[in-house]
Amino acid sequence: MTSNMPDPPLDPPPPAAGGGKSVPVFVTNAVRTSDGPGPGVKHVPPAEASALVAAKLAVHGEQPPRGWPG
Repeated sequence: MTSNMPDPPLDPPPPAAGGGKSVPVFVTNAVRTSDGPGPGVKHVPPAEASALVAAKLAVHGEQPPRGWPG
C-alpha cells in the first residue's frame, strides 16, 4: 500500500542568511531568547532578532527605546 504523503527531506535545511552572525537587540520584556532571558541587550541570530522586533518585544541596537523605564 502506498501513501500520498511526500517523502521527508533527507538533508537538513541550509543555514539562514547572515552567516550565523549574531545581531544586538535590546529586549524590553522578560522574554526568553537564545541568548538568555531579558530584559537587556541580547545577541541573537538575525531571524530571531526580526521576530522579536516584529512582536514589539525588542528594538534593534544596544540602547533602550526612549521612555523605557529600565
